Amino acid sequence: MRLKDSREDISTSSVKEFYEQRAKTYDGSNRNNITMLQDKNPRLSEQRNSAEISKLIPLMKLGETSRVLDLACGAGRWLDVMPENIALYRGIDFSSGMIDIARANNSRTNAQFFTGPVLEAENILPKDECGTFNRVLIIASLMYMNDSGILSLFGSLDSLMTRQNVVICIKVSIGTEARLTLKDFYSEELKSDYNAIYRTRAEYLEFFSQTLIPAGFALTDEGFMFDESLNNRKETVQYYFILER
Repeated sequence: MRLKDSREDISTSSVKEFYEQRAKTYDGSNRNNITMLQDKNPRLSEQRNSAEISKLIPLMKLGETSRVLDLACGAGRWLDVMPENIALYRGIDFSSGMIDIARANNSRTNAQFFTGPVLEAENILPKDECGTFNRVLIIASLMYMNDSGILSLFGSLDSLMTRQNVVICIKVSIGTEARLTLKDFYSEELKSDYNAIYRTRAEYLEFFSQTLIPAGFALTDEGFMFDESLNNRKETVQYYFILER
């Protein structure tokens, strides 16, 4: 189903199964495309990956004191571009297949990957690490969560982060004109049922105002992720938000 301007939940278990199946197709090449979903144009995933790195890495202000928490990390592509001198990196994803790929491609001693729901991060991470993260990545995952899940996630971040000098980097697909929900929608391109909620920018601002802004964060940067040459959808675009305290 394709639902416009309709608030209907999607099945997170179906989303998880979709990505478990994606992980099984990985053949050792083009790891970015497992989660970037450009099966008919794999080169586009590489171009988008480069554009994301160029835009977002400087905005994260990474350095030797950076303790990075990558929520819904997928196959670990963001660890690849982290500076070598960061203090620590932890990635969490609900897909065991994705985490297996991430671990197989990781050679850093200061990086670890964990399997589990991001909403349970506080119970998944080592206890002595909770409350110590000052950089949080939430990349291309919020459209797979229901509204209640996003509010819970944003509300739980405070227990994971330090009190100051924190940067949250969010990248998400948004609806260009209206909220668009794909519920058990068969994708010819992906040859699979697909579930996602493409919210508007205004909806994300409302989420922030209910959770992160009261926790002391300010929205310091936002914008379209790509120029028109890298956008291949009519009803959705890639967007980013940077929040800091």
